[in-house]
Amino acid sequence: MNPLAQNKDSLVLIVDDDTAIRSLLTLAIEEEGYQVEEATNGEEAIAKYIRLRPDAILLDALMPKMDGFACCQHLRALPGGESTPILMITFLDDQESIEQAFAAGATDYITKPIHWEVLSQRVNRLIEANFALKNASSINDKLRQQQTWENLYLDITTRLCQSRPLTGVINACLTYLQTLLQVDRVVIRYGDNKLFQELYTPASSSVEFLSFSQLSQEETYLSYYLQCQPVVIDNIHESELSSGAIATFTELNTGAMLIAPLLYQNQLQGVICAHTADAPHQWDDSLVKQFSLLANILSLSLSPQR
Repeated sequence: MNPLAQNKDSLVLIVDDDTAIRSLLTLAIEEEGYQVEEATNGEEAIAKYIRLRPDAILLDALMPKMDGFACCQHLRALPGGESTPILMITFLDDQESIEQAFAAGATDYITKPIHWEVLSQRVNRLIEANFALKNASSINDKLRQQQTWENLYLDITTRLCQSRPLTGVINACLTYLQTLLQVDRVVIRYGDNKLFQELYTPASSSVEFLSFSQLSQEETYLSYYLQCQPVVIDNIHESELSSGAIATFTELNTGAMLIAPLLYQNQLQGVICAHTADAPHQWDDSLVKQFSLLANILSLSLSPQR
């Protein structure tokens, strides 16, 4: 049994029109510690792939209606389908059929009658390789994201050192943030109308008419702010907001919010906010930490002593 696969709860989609072979494949794959979902034809396989996003597919080449070659091509054209391991299973072992399988997008192939030990090794190898590829891609994404945040901090510091107009510094900051957080609206308000700037998508709208108290929800979240903690709201309808505040933000097409305090001498002076229309919206922990760090930098930049 493969403990690595068990820990990952990998799902294998088995596609075969033969009930007996499908049952045997299911037993063999479950014995390796994987979860299994079955499909009896190509059309069903495509529907289940879209719904379940399996980690690997065992695909019979010869099936009625839509054969495995056509099904494989359809799967490869789906979002995420280009990287999902597809092991083609076929009675055909001639060079032309093998080339057809790879041309259709198969990752590997195995012939019938099935050698079960070989099948297990192939499936394990394909899934482990796929997870390794996903992990590498995730690491690269995080490194690129970290570099972008560092570029943002450097840009802000450079602009401040060059005594650039503060409004230009804030606008550049908000532009970075909207891209980094992939949100519909970013806004900063500092003091009583001392500074207000925002960026928002066409699907969103301005919140300039909201008072500082309404925007920050100071009465509800002041204890968070005074501890330098951001407010993370995945879904405003399940938040601590009052019914009136929920109605206001809903009307403004806001489903989730991230709010960080701008403090001076342990007093709340302003907030920087990110709003998205999506609800629920899962805010990534690393992004929340970077957002809070940015708020601390802006607090220093906006302080009266600067």
